[in-house]
Amino acid sequence: MKNSKIFFMTIILIAALTLPTVLCACNDSGSPLEDKNAKDFEFKYYEFGARLVNYATIIKSVNDLSAFFNDESSPIYRKEDKYADIYNQKTLELFQDYDKKFFQNKSLVIIFRVLKCRFLFDKYIIKREYLNNAREVENGDDDGVWSLKELIVSKGRKPYYATTRLKKYIQGKTVEIKAEENLMLQSCLRVSFPSQKVSHWVTKLLKWLYDANYDDMTNFKDVTEQIAKESVNQFLSKENFRLGVETPHLVFNYLDYLLWTKRGEAEYKNLNFTAFTFEFRNSVEHWYPQHPSDQSFTIWNETDSLGKQVDRFGNLCLIQRNVNSKFSNLSPHSKYDTYRKMIEKGSLKLRIMSKTKNDAKWKDEICEKHEEEMLKLLKNACDSIPNMG
Repeated sequence: MKNSKIFFMTIILIAALTLPTVLCACNDSGSPLEDKNAKDFEFKYYEFGARLVNYATIIKSVNDLSAFFNDESSPIYRKEDKYADIYNQKTLELFQDYDKKFFQNKSLVIIFRVLKCRFLFDKYIIKREYLNNAREVENGDDDGVWSLKELIVSKGRKPYYATTRLKKYIQGKTVEIKAEENLMLQSCLRVSFPSQKVSHWVTKLLKWLYDANYDDMTNFKDVTEQIAKESVNQFLSKENFRLGVETPHLVFNYLDYLLWTKRGEAEYKNLNFTAFTFEFRNSVEHWYPQHPSDQSFTIWNETDSLGKQVDRFGNLCLIQRNVNSKFSNLSPHSKYDTYRKMIEKGSLKLRIMSKTKNDAKWKDEICEKHEEEMLKLLKNACDSIPNMG
């Protein structure tokens, strides 16, 4: 009897945490929401071993299970016990332990908590949305877009997905908050921490969401941004911004977010914000190269007590690795002339840097000025970190 109860509890938890977070239940064969008249996608999302319809989770749920038990910010954390790694074969042993030590006959408590976290994850955490047909996704021709959507079920209408509705109170009335800023912030965090196994920022958001007032989500954006600010502040507090390729990726991505929030200002009107999205730009690029490819421009080899000038924050940006190999050791103006289209789709910081066509002027003057402006943006944003609970 005892083993049966543990087995039943384990099955429910595995269902809650390890099944693919694929949100289009309407088209999923066997789903109670299945629409037999809808076009069925004839391909598989092999990573999860299940059919992908429109949406895919940003984490592999079974790997993130350990976060729920190990992270002190988790709503189901128990300081009396820790599990460094949790794999499928250890799941039964794990819940036997929990049932014996902490819950005894109250196993449903943890089941409810985990299921609630799963519901909040599906509703309030970004997903990857695939807009094109099945063949394009299967062939890798559709990279998808970031999406923050929830399933809407109403009487007399087929279930459908719509942008997650966030509400707030204004003068005694409930109004909807635009989810766009939260979508951008979460995608900023996602590309900065690309691991599908460890997602501490997701756990922190779930912690806040677990006890949130869902009728007033005024602070949701601020809580999300606070997670980014805390990490960026660690970079700013060191007062040495010549870290070169060791500069944390989140610093660049959060800076891009701040620039994106200024899309209505005249100073940045030429950056083409409509063509900007957060992507997995995983390589730190020196705009003025460390090792010039020929003798047509000088080596930037000046150093001082802080380090190499060429490694300064103003001379750095994030790009995709394949772009990095193409840029090679070209001069700034050669990079722009040769790969203009790539640059115009790149990070916002890179787009600003590329406006200077004079290599010597960039090295001797503009780079430092650009660095001061970008650091000022970061410092002003991080000066105050409110306590959101």
